[in-house]
Amino acid sequence: CAHYVPELEVGFIPQGIEKVDSNILISGYQKFGKSNQCKLLIIDDEQFSYQSLVVKRCHHGGGSSLISDELILLSDTRRLFVLRSSDLSVIHEVKLTGKLRGSFAVVRDGQLYLGTYAQNEADALMYQFNLSDVLNQYSLSEKQSIRAISIPLKAQGADFDNNGNLWLTSNAKSHGWLMKMNDDFVVTDKFKLVRGLEDIDVVGDNIWLVSESGAKPYQSWPQLFPAYFRVALSKLSN
Repeated sequence: CAHYVPELEVGFIPQGIEKVDSNILISGYQKFGKSNQCKLLIIDDEQFSYQSLVVKRCHHGGGSSLISDELILLSDTRRLFVLRSSDLSVIHEVKLTGKLRGSFAVVRDGQLYLGTYAQNEADALMYQFNLSDVLNQYSLSEKQSIRAISIPLKAQGADFDNNGNLWLTSNAKSHGWLMKMNDDFVVTDKFKLVRGLEDIDVVGDNIWLVSESGAKPYQSWPQLFPAYFRVALSKLSN
């Protein structure tokens, strides 16, 4: 199923997605004055209604991930934000330094995986940290990571499935890629999907995806997919 992303008409550019109970949380950015500001859309997937709010000091909102029932992690280019899930207020911030970029973030089994969008292999890395260490700090660099994992070029979003496989998105000129990596972080499958793919959230056999296609800067593309949508992993085929 697919649903239209609200507020594209006023300049919102979606980047991250997270399924939270019956709601969909979409993060992204919008120009306010001379600078970009992060905006969160909280969409009731059953009632088709939504709320929006701006996150100060955030400028991209590349991805989000559940820390617990009470906390959500929002990644930005050079900063991480910990949000209280009940009202999405910011309760902690972590500055990213060195080579770290918050293109996307994944929380799994007490670990934080922080991914970097890169166009060369040397920088195409996902760094693994102990989540508890990160939440107790105000600054973080790649030197504090447990390990650096090589990932495909131009990765936009990622999440693990229940079997420990890592799924990632990237984009070619005419379409998007959804890729599956095994527990050795080797790509085992690639699936061609819509253009403009950004973040993903795997929930059971379903994967939720969001595309920035349809946002104002990309309306000259020949095909537009201004939507967030759900795909059954069991029904994917090459």
